[in-house]
Amino acid sequence: MKNLFYILIIIFYSCKSHDCVNPNYELINKFEHNLSIVKRAQDHSKVTKVDEYRSALLYLSNTTQIMTKADYSSTIGYTNADDFKHDMRLWKKWLKENSCLK
Repeated sequence: MKNLFYILIIIFYSCKSHDCVNPNYELINKFEHNLSIVKRAQDHSKVTKVDEYRSALLYLSNTTQIMTKADYSSTIGYTNADDFKHDMRLWKKWLKENSCLK
């Protein structure tokens, strides 16, 4: 009975610890680059080109199918910090879950 318990624990942890064997580094690098553009735009002390910012938002939204809460009509950046944190959290979660996609 004790051995069965240990076997079940090993099976549970081996199934739960599914690591990405072959990460898609091209996706990861492009995704993180676009995340950094959005972060830089949110830091109003740094200069960000509007076209670059819009392109980054479109890339992130189209890739993840997560619509952004960012304001990109007359200004760039988020109207409040909560929306920024919300989008970043969802996008980072998506990347973590999908970094093995080809």
